[in-house]
Amino acid sequence: VVDQDADEADCLETFRAGAADCIRYGADHAEVLPLVSLEQIRRWRQWRERTRTRDKLDWLERLHEAILSELPVSLAVLDREGRIVEINPEFSRVFRISGRLAAGRALVELLPADLVSSGGLEDLSAFSEQEGFSRIVRTADQDQGVRIFDLRVRALDERGHVLLAFSDITRTE
Repeated sequence: VVDQDADEADCLETFRAGAADCIRYGADHAEVLPLVSLEQIRRWRQWRERTRTRDKLDWLERLHEAILSELPVSLAVLDREGRIVEINPEFSRVFRISGRLAAGRALVELLPADLVSSGGLEDLSAFSEQEGFSRIVRTADQDQGVRIFDLRVRALDERGHVLLAFSDITRTE
């Protein structure tokens, strides 16, 4: 609030000093001050709500990241053409391929042929239309003999992205 005799230079100096708003004190001060106060309260409430929303989104992103990195399920997101968009650390560990090397490559190039055929993963375009399904798939493994996975496939969006989830159930079998 500046004095009623303040000129434009005084008001400008007030802004330079850090003021967010500037009003001139005068005869109408009793009418103007409540409106300015109300506007400041509204701005503060909007800022507080944006901050809460941003904090919640940050928390959800951290939760999402923790789940994807710690979940003992191999996850891969594929595009409409069957190319890998993203994989989680468990997928990298189980199928021995890094996320950087996998990105943009066709899934059928990276997985063992017997796993691809037992899962029916040669043509993923059919999966983008479905709600999702689950099936048991098998692959020969040089370390453990045969590995068995519970494969779940789910369409993610209208652009054709598909989520594959491989749960190793070899011990259970």
